Amino acid sequence: MLLCYEDAHEEILLDIIKRSLIAEVSNPIENTDEIKIGFTSNRSCLEIYEKSNSLSRVRAITNSYLYLIYTIEKTIDIINGIEQH
Repeated sequence: MLLCYEDAHEEILLDIIKRSLIAEVSNPIENTDEIKIGFTSNRSCLEIYEKSNSLSRVRAITNSYLYLIYTIEKTIDIINGIEQH
């Protein structure tokens, strides 16, 4: 999964997502022998990668990260008084 920003708002969002993922990668809930999660970051993009021997585990963790990203974005929008659909 590759996330990149184009403006200051998205840059802040990407930084918050990156800091949230650091906590997830450092303290994974899943058995670390069964799934590997990590990310790389450059100036304007964040790449999240997952590896597992089970497609259902990768799908589940991807859905969890997508929901985390969505929740972070909506929280920032609410705090800023911005309503997006």
